[in-house]
Amino acid sequence: MATLPAHPQRTVVVQTAFLGDVVFTAPLVRALKRRFPATQLTMVVAPRGKAIAEHLPGVDAVVVLDKRGAHKSLAATWRFGKSLQADLVVVPHPSTRSALLAAAIPGAFRVGPNPFPQRLMFDLPVSMAAPEFVNRMLAMARAIGAESTPDLHLRLTDDELRKGRELLGAGRFAAAVVGSEWATKRLPAQTWAQVLDGLVERGLTPVLLGAPKEKSLSDAVLAASSKRAAYRDFVGNSIEESLALLAASTVVLGGDTGLLHAARALGVPAIAFFGPTDPRAHLWEQSSEVVTQKLACQPCHAHGPAVCPLGHHDCLAKLPAQRLLDAVQGRLR
Repeated sequence: MATLPAHPQRTVVVQTAFLGDVVFTAPLVRALKRRFPATQLTMVVAPRGKAIAEHLPGVDAVVVLDKRGAHKSLAATWRFGKSLQADLVVVPHPSTRSALLAAAIPGAFRVGPNPFPQRLMFDLPVSMAAPEFVNRMLAMARAIGAESTPDLHLRLTDDELRKGRELLGAGRFAAAVVGSEWATKRLPAQTWAQVLDGLVERGLTPVLLGAPKEKSLSDAVLAASSKRAAYRDFVGNSIEESLALLAASTVVLGGDTGLLHAARALGVPAIAFFGPTDPRAHLWEQSSEVVTQKLACQPCHAHGPAVCPLGHHDCLAKLPAQRLLDAVQGRLR
């Protein structure tokens, strides 16, 4: 059985889940670099997570596993793993594909989650029972003698920060992450329009952000707005550009989704509305605020079901726009 290397020259962290999950890996990366400062740390991510991983302090290289394309088959994932070199491999989320990838890396000591059957592929299975994502990362770090703090952090270059300011110009800006990977975590377009129109009245310029496939959502928000001429629509732009725009914003609004959590990691005050998922899965900064209806049926899902289990989606469909406006006003004060 392999033993944990005292001074691993090459460490691989496999995090091929969603964009937000890559953000939450920050405490683990920081802990590994503190424990093994000389290690060359490579992150394996899905395509959309690449830009986030490249901005995580402590990551030296990023490689992409295209699990919905070129590496969709488990055989292709195995071949991908065989091509990597590492003394230490850490897998911080329970995925059979990621466990298989780790098992394929020759000669590495493998650390990963405890659930069966994935644990069979690890030299050191770790219980990750903590409710908060970042504390699960720290549990994995502690299993190999590494310690860190739970705070999130992304680092942009001076050129990237400058680009964000240049794109927006002078003024105060409220970034709005209009979409989500999961339909039940999206705020209705009409509510978005009411919130963002209210922000315009308060001297803030709304900056719409999201993935290319969410362009129809931003179009619906614009169509519902009476002050759409004041909006700045960047939905569909790259993750890199979105990070720069977030960093230049005064505040960010959004649901439980990747760009909202990236903004938190950039130090931007966040107003986060929660529907089907549990805000207690996160450790919130003092500059951030969670808005939720606190219905009896909340939370109902770990990451958001495709449709509301009860058929009404009241958790977000009936969330008052005024509550979000009040939360923004509170942050600005």
